[in-house]
Amino acid sequence: MSDPPILPIKSLSSRLGILSRADGSCQWTQGCGCVLAAIYGPTYVKASSSSNFSDTVFLDVRPIYEINDNQILNSNLNGRQNLTELKYYLLSIFKPLIFDPLYPRCKISAIIQIIEYDSNILSCCINAMAMALIDAGVSISHLVSAVTLSTTHRPDPSEPFSITLDPTQEQLQLSLCSLVTAWNHTGTSSFELLLNHCPPNDPDLSVTAYRATLAASKLAASKILHFQRLSLTQKTLYQLQPKPQDQKKHKPQSKNKK
Repeated sequence: MSDPPILPIKSLSSRLGILSRADGSCQWTQGCGCVLAAIYGPTYVKASSSSNFSDTVFLDVRPIYEINDNQILNSNLNGRQNLTELKYYLLSIFKPLIFDPLYPRCKISAIIQIIEYDSNILSCCINAMAMALIDAGVSISHLVSAVTLSTTHRPDPSEPFSITLDPTQEQLQLSLCSLVTAWNHTGTSSFELLLNHCPPNDPDLSVTAYRATLAASKLAASKILHFQRLSLTQKTLYQLQPKPQDQKKHKPQSKNKK
């Protein structure tokens, strides 16, 4: 099999700690999709209020509402079914990653606010929640990076299909199949596939196209990982910088000579 194609990364943006009342937060923009993840906790749960202490993560997903022609639309999320599916994928990815022995009888609440809906909204939510958990100081075993790809037919017989990273809604409608992958970075160059989501309404990929798409998603996820680490490093360096008020406290007072 030939080398996977190097796909151009669309606009990426990450803003950490933008919510003052949350323990950790991240506004993540990837392509045309944008979400805001907020983490509250860990908080202690009393024995009388919960009977299942193994579920340390409680996730609440809120849809965005857009105003068009004086009508409130539900952002093409097709009701609660897609929200329940989104919540299921996020819980299945992050609950095994949280180190439960550090948080006995604790609850971690994650609220995902969808700001701009696009076809890559699932990968945006995964990346935003991973960054928000780290921003809140929650111990997770590995950092997670997710990407969305679509495969379309091409008339050229030598290259029968093309792969697009972070496709738009128009590109997704014309695609043969879309693929959402989440990769768990277990080492320097080691990756573990956590999520391989292919919408059931799309036709099945051929073996060659599927392998090429999966290899391209792994390469794209490594670029997302580099951006995530860069964002976390920049915030850490910003927090280590002395503040102006701290400089005034340590500034030596000059003695006035008479």
